[in-house]
Amino acid sequence: MICIPGDLPFVTVSDIDMVIDEVSAKETVGLVSSLSDGGTNCLAIPSDNYFQPSFGLNSFERHQVQGIKRGIETIVIDAAGMFLDVDTEVDLKECENIEPGFMDRLGAIVDN
Repeated sequence: MICIPGDLPFVTVSDIDMVIDEVSAKETVGLVSSLSDGGTNCLAIPSDNYFQPSFGLNSFERHQVQGIKRGIETIVIDAAGMFLDVDTEVDLKECENIEPGFMDRLGAIVDN
């Protein structure tokens, strides 16, 4: 199972493939952290592991601690497209810095 929040504007197929490959190869729980707030921007759990997702503030540390307590190996995956989420105004400004015009496109009306 892979949990990817919907507020990761720069996630790519390559990022998702990296998570799948690393978790599958090592049969571990995979974590990608949020760079801004200690959250978890991706959680990958192999089907044979019982692992309880616990998202929110400082969830990355909680996920690591849960792995230790349950004796489940966790790995940190450097999937760069998953590092930035849009939880705060600061995050939105960072998106604009990375991709000028991001804010305009975010508020644009899409014609069908």
